[in-house]
Amino acid sequence: MGISLSTSWNAFRYNDGKAIIREIKDLGFNTVELSFNLTEKIVRDIERLAEEKQIKVSSLHNYCPVPEGLNRQEALPDCYSLASLDPQERQKAVKYTKISIDSAFRLKAEAVVLHCGRVEIPDRTRELFAFYDNKSGLSSAPALRLKDEMCQERELKVSSHLDAALKSLEELVDYAARLKVKLGIENRFYFREIPSFEETAKILERFQGVNVFYWHDTGHAQLWENLG
Repeated sequence: MGISLSTSWNAFRYNDGKAIIREIKDLGFNTVELSFNLTEKIVRDIERLAEEKQIKVSSLHNYCPVPEGLNRQEALPDCYSLASLDPQERQKAVKYTKISIDSAFRLKAEAVVLHCGRVEIPDRTRELFAFYDNKSGLSSAPALRLKDEMCQERELKVSSHLDAALKSLEELVDYAARLKVKLGIENRFYFREIPSFEETAKILERFQGVNVFYWHDTGHAQLWENLG
């Protein structure tokens, strides 16, 4: 796939795709990943540049373009959760992921990067940051107690949300395969998000041999390592 620079680096500085790509190309990059905060117009701008061979698009990060009715600031990768227990929200997540897959097909991109949703519990990941930065450290009794509480809270509710995420992926796999687009399951930042390390294995086992792959974010992985 080569080395790509994500448009998340400079997307909010511009409202047109040409300016975004010009700045990236000025740095010496000829390949980009389209981030999740791009409007339909920006994506179409970049599509024209790709057709003219001025830039190559390696991948897209769901949702791309921004889902209908949301502004760029609202359109986070988890604005609609693929693991939602609300059927309407989950179907919106599937619908707009399919639109991302359509965009990838038009742009001749190899993959769409997915967040697979979340367990609906309060997220306490950032509470652990204070222990990491503090001399008491992550091995202190309060930190260990917090981690234990976080694990228990997640474990109580994860099963139904993971089932919902797998159901969503079932609806997406064949659709993406017909368009020869790969789905990249990204390791996550927040503890409540899906998948955990163990859940990644379950997803890959479930979809073994098809167009579902693991997408490694080094920063996310290092954060989980640092927090123990």
